Amino acid sequence: FSFWKSYKKILDFSKQIMLGIKFLHDKKLCHLDIKAENIMVNTRTSKFKIIDFGFCSKEPFTDFINDMKGTPGYFPKNFPGDHVTDWFPITKANDCVEVEGLIPMKRDYLLVYKIDSYCFGRVLNFLKHIYDDNKIYYCCNSETNKGKKLDYLINDLTEPNCWNRKTIKECLIEYFNTS
Repeated sequence: FSFWKSYKKILDFSKQIMLGIKFLHDKKLCHLDIKAENIMVNTRTSKFKIIDFGFCSKEPFTDFINDMKGTPGYFPKNFPGDHVTDWFPITKANDCVEVEGLIPMKRDYLLVYKIDSYCFGRVLNFLKHIYDDNKIYYCCNSETNKGKKLDYLINDLTEPNCWNRKTIKECLIEYFNTS
């Protein structure tokens, strides 16, 4: 908890991880298991690394679409026995909801990239709640704008409608002026 000292620190983390995810996406790969446990943190250098590529899939993602896997709490699907908390609110995403017999990814395999967006948004929601629950308030809090920015980023990444959810690249451009 002492490492996550500000919204700025969480936003810096966000940018680094999203650049890593964008690198994968540029190589036509999806990680598909972005979660806190799969991100290594070097607390001395503030560098982060994505690990565990066991669910990783290559475009056109046929293997994944035909045999979806994901970590409950992060993946955009409700699983039986999901433990719902403020950190992991109920999943309302439509990524796995059939319409006329097909889930959205079977109509457009490019939507698979947005699973990484959703999972990372859940990581950020988790971190923000931990920070909010443990932060120390001072007489003048200059973090309000960064907190709002983080809220908007989380909302864009966890948009329930997979057709409207922003990609990692779109979020990098909008929130960090990076492409």
